[in-house]
Amino acid sequence: MLGVATVAVVFAGHPAAADRTSLDRHQTTNVPASTSLPSAIVSSASVPQPTVDGLVTIEPDVVTAPHEAAVVGVVNRYFGAIDGHAYRVFEKLFSPAAPGKLSAAMFRLDYGTTSDSAATLRSIGVIGPRRIDAVVTFTSYQQARIIPTQSSCTAWRISLHLIRTSHGFLLETPPNGYQPSSRSCS
Repeated sequence: MLGVATVAVVFAGHPAAADRTSLDRHQTTNVPASTSLPSAIVSSASVPQPTVDGLVTIEPDVVTAPHEAAVVGVVNRYFGAIDGHAYRVFEKLFSPAAPGKLSAAMFRLDYGTTSDSAATLRSIGVIGPRRIDAVVTFTSYQQARIIPTQSSCTAWRISLHLIRTSHGFLLETPPNGYQPSSRSCS
């Protein structure tokens, strides 16, 4: 659903959106089918569209970002582990040096009822030597009592902090003071 909203926002801000509205108005007044479309509408088809890779939708600008394929792989495994309630898979996503990793009991408490959808990789940024910040939005469904919004449906915007190791990218503990953004969607 978020991917559809993203596409709607892209077109709403696109100059072709105004032409599309006037075209729809003309169509309701019986404009002959042979009437050619305004060039702005024809060119709107060339607007880059998000792509889907596994569980993750990737914004067009991200496709050319540094290390995109590796980051998408980590994000897919991250959501796969949470949605599959697979602690061992989740645990292996983190750098061994990452302090404060979740224990199996905390993972079950935090993610035991969670199901995620509409995960969208919004950006990838290089934030230091061997370090990457991946901004992801998604919707989670869970028991309301375990989440700050006290809602069974929560819209999130998070930054996953990754470090490149000899085995690829792994998640790191976010820096002190980092807070994900969330709001109730129910």
